[in-house]
Amino acid sequence: MNTNTNTNTNTNTNTNTINYNTPTLSSSAVLVTLSMGVWGTLKKDKKSAEKIAADNNASAKAIKTKKDLLPDCDELKEITSFTADTRRWFNSISFVWNDNGQRLMPMSVYTDFVTECNAKEAEFWTLVDTLMASYAQRRYNAQVQLGDLYDPNDYPDTASVRAKFKFSVDYAPVPESGHFVVDLQGQAKAELVEQFNRASQSKLAASLADVCEEFRKCLTEVITKVDGKNEVGKQTRIHETFIPNIRKVIERVRLATSTCFEDNAELKAAVDGFESLMKNVSVDSLKSSETTRIQVREGVNDLLSKFDF
Repeated sequence: MNTNTNTNTNTNTNTNTINYNTPTLSSSAVLVTLSMGVWGTLKKDKKSAEKIAADNNASAKAIKTKKDLLPDCDELKEITSFTADTRRWFNSISFVWNDNGQRLMPMSVYTDFVTECNAKEAEFWTLVDTLMASYAQRRYNAQVQLGDLYDPNDYPDTASVRAKFKFSVDYAPVPESGHFVVDLQGQAKAELVEQFNRASQSKLAASLADVCEEFRKCLTEVITKVDGKNEVGKQTRIHETFIPNIRKVIERVRLATSTCFEDNAELKAAVDGFESLMKNVSVDSLKSSETTRIQVREGVNDLLSKFDF
């Protein structure tokens, strides 16, 4: 896994010089792309679709059927589950940046991320190796389970199957306008700097909006839980994971406000208020105490009305 980052030093003394003594987005965050791939074993089966269509006097174009090349394969399920968990973990410590898969990661978590990601990559390939060791048996099982739908041409050799799996991480510095316009002069330079800064601010605003929306959803879910009633009028069920999940959202918002979006006073104040409100609240107290539920509901409603984030 490539964990190298590029460090650029600009010694130019003109007005576009970047002052690295002052924290900036490029010095407090890095762009990270996590790419993972798993062999997709669902395959269209044209022959079975045609048979179903013929048996039901229907058009073959109206029928779509798929078969699983490795049905009930625990090894593949474990890889898929691990990949999904890894993606959720990655997203929890990074923020939206662009549509190409790059995410903004605060430098405060970068070192821990690299260490953990190396461990996860090693575990990923261990799981893949386990699948490869059982591939022949799983292919035989598939022949039994698929019956006449089994086609040996659907199954690549072991090396080809392994090549369908992917785990890679790419790092890039957050670019600044001064990095690539130093050779331009005059109006062209000024216009390009302005255009770049607008685009960068737009991405940052979108990332902040994503964090704010996640926070708002957490607050509204709290109100739903403490205020909700089921179909027989009893208090909505509150799971043991409810408070831990709230803590995770608070930690994520704090991560954002401590680095990438440090100038957002409204969001900071709101998360401070929410953390204070939930400090001594437990799942048991929410279940057993109407007073606690009322206090939490009124406190969250107050936060939503007071702060614009």
